[in-house]
Amino acid sequence: MQAVILAAGSGKRLGLLTQYRSKAMQPIVGKPMVERVIESFYLHDIHEFIIVIRPNDKSIRPHLEKNTSYDIKFTFVFQDQQLGMAHALKQASQVINNNFILSACDNLIPLDDLNRFLTTWRNNKQYNGLLTLISLPDEMIPKSGIVELNGDNSIKRIVEKPSLDKAPSNIGSIPIYGFSKRILGYLDKIDISPRNEFELQDAIQMMIEDEGGVYGYHVSERYTVTSPQDLLNVNRAYLRRNNELNILFDKELINLSTQFIPPIHIEPNVKIGKNCFIGPEVFIEKGCEIKDNVSIQSSVILSGTKVEENTIIKEKVLCPFCD
Repeated sequence: MQAVILAAGSGKRLGLLTQYRSKAMQPIVGKPMVERVIESFYLHDIHEFIIVIRPNDKSIRPHLEKNTSYDIKFTFVFQDQQLGMAHALKQASQVINNNFILSACDNLIPLDDLNRFLTTWRNNKQYNGLLTLISLPDEMIPKSGIVELNGDNSIKRIVEKPSLDKAPSNIGSIPIYGFSKRILGYLDKIDISPRNEFELQDAIQMMIEDEGGVYGYHVSERYTVTSPQDLLNVNRAYLRRNNELNILFDKELINLSTQFIPPIHIEPNVKIGKNCFIGPEVFIEKGCEIKDNVSIQSSVILSGTKVEENTIIKEKVLCPFCD
């Protein structure tokens, strides 16, 4: 089975964090987010990936081709304009050869949920689509694709980013899907939306009305990375999951008076001064400098950051360009 990963987005809501790397390359405990997404599917026996990137990409393709140690076949296709998920999928349509998985590069669900989702998709070859679903709080409904379900858990309709008073439910569709190739036939039929995008939900709705066979699979939780707070949350969750003291540094760069409280992950070439307290739930990328008497807790420190002495950092994402 193939998986199509959409990684051409700019990640504007991540602000300054995308000044020196794209959204897809934002780190989750030592690996770019796009690699974490690929890894999660690979662990469930998907070895062929179609990656949609920008034509001027200089980081995603080189990283995946050089650093991914798995037995994976990559095909890279380009989206030259940011015109929505349906437009991105259309760029990959010529190299999709059968039923497939579609995922954004910035969404992760628990591995147990992913396993059950993929098992359901593989065992129901008559489906035209399988959507991952999750219950949403009211404030997230106008930012999400919302579904109305039939009694057999099939999708009756899907609405992209409705106002709260027009939403058919509080059940949102996460951008992780199983599709038959039939969805590709609807990509040319949809009109551009008021947001100046070709909405994947419009193609799904057309397929529902013409053929049906689109179902939902409910998941317990998900992590998405659309803001610095999201990036912090997913890194903390991965650190808690492993609950390790993972320090890859050269010992001569770390003062012995510093104390570490797991879970933490510190990459090589990080310099840490005297009398510091690091942890729990801290990820520090390579090339950072932490001066004397610094306390860091529940935070992500990105490559090249310098933290001045006598600083207390808690629940923050720091980068060289951040305030």
